[in-house]
Amino acid sequence: TIEPHRLRELVFEDLVTYPKSSISDICKRIGSEISRYKIRQQLQSLMDSDRVIKEGASSATVYLVKKDGE
Repeated sequence: TIEPHRLRELVFEDLVTYPKSSISDICKRIGSEISRYKIRQQLQSLMDSDRVIKEGASSATVYLVKKDGE
């Protein structure tokens, strides 16, 4: 298991390295042992804290790190 704050930072660092990633892309890179649900929770937490934004809808949704001024 991985602590939520560690997973959140892992997801954030993945998006820094690979901007405009879908949740599927993030899941593949982080590893199949982490559930998609847990990654989605951390993405939501990052969006709630204004560190990440999402673009698109449904299966076309991608996530990226929010830059200053956005």
